Amino acid sequence: TALDEARRADLVDIAAEKRGETEKAFRLFDGTRIEWVPKSQVEENIKDGTFAMPEWLAKEKGFI
Repeated sequence: TALDEARRADLVDIAAEKRGETEKAFRLFDGTRIEWVPKSQVEENIKDGTFAMPEWLAKEKGFI
């Protein structure tokens, strides 16, 4: 849907440390909180230690 496409377009980069991983999710620690996030919604940037995710997901998990 158009709403889903708009949500995918609004990506934010979160500085976080990977504290765990399964086949389908990352466990991320941002210095304040630890949350599981779905790999289907998150892209790991190994070069700078950030994780790109939709803004709505970052808000839902409390990263922003």
